[in-house]
Amino acid sequence: MGPVSPGEFIPVAETAGLMPQLHQVVLAKAVAAIERLHSHPNYSGCSIAINISASQFNDAGFYQQFERLVEQNPAAKYLELELTESMLISDADRVAATMDELTRLGLSLSLDDFGTGYSALSYLKRLPLKQLKIDQSFVRDLLSDRNDEAIIATIVALAKSLGLQVLAEGVEEPSQLERLREMGCTRYQGFLLGHPEPLEHWLKQ
Repeated sequence: MGPVSPGEFIPVAETAGLMPQLHQVVLAKAVAAIERLHSHPNYSGCSIAINISASQFNDAGFYQQFERLVEQNPAAKYLELELTESMLISDADRVAATMDELTRLGLSLSLDDFGTGYSALSYLKRLPLKQLKIDQSFVRDLLSDRNDEAIIATIVALAKSLGLQVLAEGVEEPSQLERLREMGCTRYQGFLLGHPEPLEHWLKQ
């Protein structure tokens, strides 16, 4: 079938009940990649971000899995877990408690696709987050839609007031990057900066 995007295969894995196995594979590969990257002078101390689905987060053994992983391999502390706002809908207090436990293990937490979910802003002040990620749907029309520009400016200001990093997703044009910098956003990801590459590509840099 050629390359298959996560947007296509993850819903299938969720429906088929394969996410726990896929999660295990991703964790093992990510930690192994961190170990190899840390041996390279250009990437000492770097982290790798992985997405966490609601079904994974709600699993009874979710925290214990990471506790064992960190005990077995200290490189796991350089994982950055990306959570979505939708996880806060059902039981925000429990989610916040689990996030507190994860940060005590040394893991970093980001709120992904910020601005597209349903979380109450009041919870941001008590969640142990390191970063807010601006959804690419706002970045796409940043230069042509004043509403998107206003939303991004608000997210940047909110993140800074809470002492959080802010990262813009889906940056594909130099003009988008320039405007984001003018707005005070200094972290980005997207095809303008690079496409997905195998680990060996980075180890050769």
